[in-house]
Amino acid sequence: MLSYAEDTENKIVELTIDGLIKKDEFDEVSKKLEQRMNDWGPLRVLKRVDSFKGIEPSALLKDLQFAFKHFRDVKKVAIVTDKEWVEKLAEMTKFLSPCEVRCFENEDIDKARVWLH
Repeated sequence: MLSYAEDTENKIVELTIDGLIKKDEFDEVSKKLEQRMNDWGPLRVLKRVDSFKGIEPSALLKDLQFAFKHFRDVKKVAIVTDKEWVEKLAEMTKFLSPCEVRCFENEDIDKARVWLH
């Protein structure tokens, strides 16, 4: 599941991954993200990874297309997780992105929000 929330006061988008990401969820979230990019400019995003059971192939394709299209529309990403493999993946991929990326442990979610702000 992919869910979306936002902190409009601080202009931060929060995404939560918990289980399998489906195409319809990705489509819904990507529309909201594009709207916020239009309203706020480059985004600050908190990604919380509770569990990851995979991503539907059609959602993965949409995700790659979205990332390519909005390559410069994200300013900062805070990844909050207790999954070591997610942290390692984030470390490897942050060289491919112009935005700042930092990982935080689950108990440090408030620190992640402060860093984004």
